[in-house]
Amino acid sequence: MNRSHSFWTPALLTCGLAVGALAFSACRQPVEQVQPPTITDVSSCFWTSSSPRTLFDTSGKLTNTLSFSGSGSSLAVQDNSITLQCQTLKDSVKASGFAPGSVIDLDNYSFFSDADTQVSIRPKISAAVVANSGYYAATDHGIWSHTSSVWQQDNASAPAINLFAYDATAKMLYAATLSGQVMQKSLATGSGTWSTLPVTPGPLNAMIVYKGSLYVAPAGGNGVSVWSTASQTWNPLATSIGDEVTALFPYSGSYPILVGTAHGKIYMMSPSDGLSPAAPALNCNSRINCFLAFNGGVAAGTNIGLYKSPHGSDAWPLINTTAPIQSIAQRVGKYNDSGKSDPDSLCFISSGKVYWVDTSGNPVPARAIPTGLPALGFVFESGSVNSTVATELSLCVRAGMIGATWISPTTDSIPYQHSESRGGLLLLRSDRTNDNDSWRAGTLVTSKNWKSYAITGRIREHLDSLHITNGSVTKSYPDVLVVRYAHELAGAIPQSDAIPYWVVYYAKGTGPIMFDKQEGGMLTRRQLQ
Repeated sequence: MNRSHSFWTPALLTCGLAVGALAFSACRQPVEQVQPPTITDVSSCFWTSSSPRTLFDTSGKLTNTLSFSGSGSSLAVQDNSITLQCQTLKDSVKASGFAPGSVIDLDNYSFFSDADTQVSIRPKISAAVVANSGYYAATDHGIWSHTSSVWQQDNASAPAINLFAYDATAKMLYAATLSGQVMQKSLATGSGTWSTLPVTPGPLNAMIVYKGSLYVAPAGGNGVSVWSTASQTWNPLATSIGDEVTALFPYSGSYPILVGTAHGKIYMMSPSDGLSPAAPALNCNSRINCFLAFNGGVAAGTNIGLYKSPHGSDAWPLINTTAPIQSIAQRVGKYNDSGKSDPDSLCFISSGKVYWVDTSGNPVPARAIPTGLPALGFVFESGSVNSTVATELSLCVRAGMIGATWISPTTDSIPYQHSESRGGLLLLRSDRTNDNDSWRAGTLVTSKNWKSYAITGRIREHLDSLHITNGSVTKSYPDVLVVRYAHELAGAIPQSDAIPYWVVYYAKGTGPIMFDKQEGGMLTRRQLQ
């Protein structure tokens, strides 16, 4: 015989017992219960892009208004002000974005993670600069500074940053965010704070300081803009280029700014918007990513290799075809690992690896470059990556380290941080629809103490039907899966003293119809009405 449950609401439930009537339709011995048929398509037990729905607590108070959008297996659920991202497949249903107040109600300072356990990680560096005799690094855990022999968090809430530039004369540090803002901080006194320029230039490909002025190359644009402190505006320059500018570099002479474009053209620009020559110095039909001025001329890193031009020449021969090149530096008259003096050589980064060549582009014997750490770029004293010639440079790697010398990364690295990578729950599996079936659903992390708890999804019951009575109205739902998500102790007993657990009722053809949360001996319920 199949099983049927009935609930009368509104009813306040505490400790799992209803103050009201809870009716069971069960079988008497010796009649054997019959297991409902296996659900082979669990997406049929979840919501679809249908009309909005509302959930109420047991006192009849509205708790959640749900609306749906999406197509195919992707479903976005707007849960009040919270957006849940759901993937509904025939064999599984997964959802992420749960937060305090959502249908699966999380406590403050808690989140679900896809990782099995909470681990500490090195912050990932996205940009770095040497400024005011110290390092500054933008990471996925804010901005960090290294100005007094130790890394310290400079701005914990900084948005994602892709570029730095430093004005050594004014001691002003600039940072460009991925969202298109430019932030600034004075390093003159040691007590400066970050502020945002009042006008947003948009996402940037490049940013440099030349003689006290800030120059930027907007992504998708066809020129360069310079910031006017007096008028608090961005003034466009080099608009006649007609191509997206992807690299800038402070050089010398009457046209002291090198400009590289998305289609492989190199121009020389003056601060007054003059371009020389009228035709581009190089036209290689490949994106220019970076520049470097060195003893033997100027080098350009592109998506097809390394170009070099002697000082005062318009010729740009291709000297090395390793690609793409993201950053270039020079080692001047230093000793190699065998203690012998070697000639001037160039060093560049391609796909996270460090390569050495002489100034003619020929490979140089391998140096003791750190292995196993993807390299981001080279950091220079007077600016950000690829700013000027220097005899002692630093190698920046993404794993939270910046090399103090050529030979190895410094052991004084950005401290490990807790991972805040958010994930979701594996809500349903088509091969787990019978009573007591279980699976690893996710991990609950509490950021107050950074402990992590494995969450198990378990089929508590597979009901033939569920009846919910609200006043004089009774609604019946056939074929209902009752699933608990809990951190289980031995014997599949949920631990609810320290952390909560949740029970969700999934009705085939309708989706989730009721959500229970058990915590500290108290049960709260949200149900479809």
